[in-house]
Amino acid sequence: SFKIKFWGVRGSIACPSPTHIAFGGNTSCVEVALGGQRIILDAGTGIRNLGHWMLKKNVNYARILMSHRYWDHINGFPFFTPAFQEDTRFTIMAGHLIDTVGIRQVLADQMAQPTFPVPMEMMGAKLEY
Repeated sequence: SFKIKFWGVRGSIACPSPTHIAFGGNTSCVEVALGGQRIILDAGTGIRNLGHWMLKKNVNYARILMSHRYWDHINGFPFFTPAFQEDTRFTIMAGHLIDTVGIRQVLADQMAQPTFPVPMEMMGAKLEY
């Protein structure tokens, strides 16, 4: 089976409110389920709700593909609860960053002091880059 779910569709800034229920108020995050595989496109604020759903359904692996490193495509990652679970595993890819700092560094930088209180090293999941 093939399924696509849009967990976040907004750009730049999340705007969850009753006026945005029809089209969603979270920033970019799309889930693609295909033949038992799960691919997550971007980690905007929509990834938070996807993470809650994954925990309820005992989904413990996914590939996360990052289209680019703008804030609205990465700022949900620190709130992705499955990444803090030791029994989960994620492969995170961003081809556009291969010859630069890499996606691991981009995600770690946004979670570093003084801008965020929980460093990426606190995540218990096995994170592959």
